[in-house]
Amino acid sequence: MSILLGGYCAEMYFLKEPSILSSSDLAKVRDVALSKGATFAFDGKPARWIVRKNCTEALRKEREDIIYKNVDECTERVKKLIKEHEEEIGEFADTLCKKIELKGEHLYKEINKLKKKYKKNNRWMEKNKRIEFSC
Repeated sequence: MSILLGGYCAEMYFLKEPSILSSSDLAKVRDVALSKGATFAFDGKPARWIVRKNCTEALRKEREDIIYKNVDECTERVKKLIKEHEEEIGEFADTLCKKIELKGEHLYKEINKLKKKYKKNNRWMEKNKRIEFSC
């Protein structure tokens, strides 16, 4: 969900308003949140998610509250990451604006260049060293 929320949160952070592009991502977030709730039973009480037809309004509200909380937590996590990496995102956006197309090996090269440049100041990457970008 965090990846889907990334575009929306970035638009809100940098542009101060969402664009039409993020609306499809938000629709996907809704679907993921609903299926995630049913699949993983957010709160450890799977019966709450198994009962689907003719469930009470109270149960429906309870489910919605759990989903809202999960989406809000993901949104806050994404906002925090965007704020912490504003400079890197800006530099990558500049690179994307200069290139007509950036994919495959060239994309990974640009990402790795930024990763190396900002590694000293990047505690998140230090904790998550397993993340490598390669073709």
